[in-house]
Amino acid sequence: MEETQTETDLTAVIIPSGQLSVEEVHRIVVESGRHAALVRVAPLPKLNLVQIEVHDPRRGLPTEDPALVGLFSKGGRATFVHVNHSAKQAMVHGFIDGRPNEGFAGAPGDDFLARLRVEAGVDLASLVAADDGTRIGIGVASSHTVALIRGRALVLPIGTPTGLDGFTFHDRGTAIDEGAERLAWFAFDRTRAFGQPGKAMAALIGSAPAGALGPLEGAREEAIAALEALGDRTPAEAKLASPRALELCAYAAAMAWTGGDQASYWDGRVLPMFVICGRDTPIAAVLDASEAEELDDETESLIEAMVETLPFPAPPDGEGPMLTQLAAAEVQPLAPWAQAGEEHAGSVFMLRPERLLSLVRSLDGPRLGKAAESFARAWYRALRPGQPEGDAYQQWRVAKEHEGEKDLERFVNDWAELRACLEVAAANRLDVALMFYA
Repeated sequence: MEETQTETDLTAVIIPSGQLSVEEVHRIVVESGRHAALVRVAPLPKLNLVQIEVHDPRRGLPTEDPALVGLFSKGGRATFVHVNHSAKQAMVHGFIDGRPNEGFAGAPGDDFLARLRVEAGVDLASLVAADDGTRIGIGVASSHTVALIRGRALVLPIGTPTGLDGFTFHDRGTAIDEGAERLAWFAFDRTRAFGQPGKAMAALIGSAPAGALGPLEGAREEAIAALEALGDRTPAEAKLASPRALELCAYAAAMAWTGGDQASYWDGRVLPMFVICGRDTPIAAVLDASEAEELDDETESLIEAMVETLPFPAPPDGEGPMLTQLAAAEVQPLAPWAQAGEEHAGSVFMLRPERLLSLVRSLDGPRLGKAAESFARAWYRALRPGQPEGDAYQQWRVAKEHEGEKDLERFVNDWAELRACLEVAAANRLDVALMFYA
């Protein structure tokens, strides 16, 4: 009977069940020389197989590495399978106890399917069907996915974007941003940051390559001196007071990041949109003609016009001194032993993320689209009162979308990266910090 070929793409290593534990797979990946990686070890119990997927942690792209497949096969067997139907690419490469069999490379046709059955003992349709359905493609975490970062296996919640370069500090600014205060958010391991001997943290920070400490690079020597002075005492035991040393300890223990953007953009665009669009109450904008004309002249995008026009509540305890959309109680000193009410000079602060995470979770694509459409129609009616909407409105709307394309892309990137960072922090019991820099 002729096999029906599935159109689902796949890049993975298939091994028999029981050959390697999850921990052994992680160890092999790390010992293969990867300082960081995204790894999925998904059991396929109906087939008595295990599917291993290894992706790079910066862009979330799958790894194709025969040497790694060989390591997975030691003491057993492993089969690398890659199929990309749109590109008409297919590969099968089997290994037995570290030794490669003859491989196949060509188009995803009968020869590919036959070779897969020989090497892995399974057809492609059955392989795809045996997965749990959470795998939707490259760039999105599915079940059993972890990020191997700095000796930890971080759980990635299903649906987390993996192509955002979210595990290292990165700034997405341009030349026109020069001089503006910037902000990046990160999740870090507090025990690792403040619970290791000072001399060990000094050695860790001192061994970081030039430039690896990002905006805090200039504080390296000051931090090393303060930490070496602690000897075997931890920063927590010594109640270390040096802001720069504390900040570099947190930076060195960072596990997940958002991209850096202007602090004013985070506070004046991103955070307000969570409040505006995350509510259950519908957008009911009422604009007069002069206000609508002013928005047309002075705003670069639909979402900027929404923030400028629509009312939204301040945080429960009032606007905060650092970011207006975060209450004073939500942004605290980095040092957990700092006394309330004391003045703290520094650039890294702790965040109490519960309310912000709830706001971020309340916004999704359909809700954003519905709010934007409601506001756009109100704006158009104020610009052209009494005129029929129809095609004229659609043309105006398309023009507005084109005009605000860059701003929308910027907002969506910040939104996605912030949610990913907060979700990873919540899933792995990490603390969240804000880092201000120039």
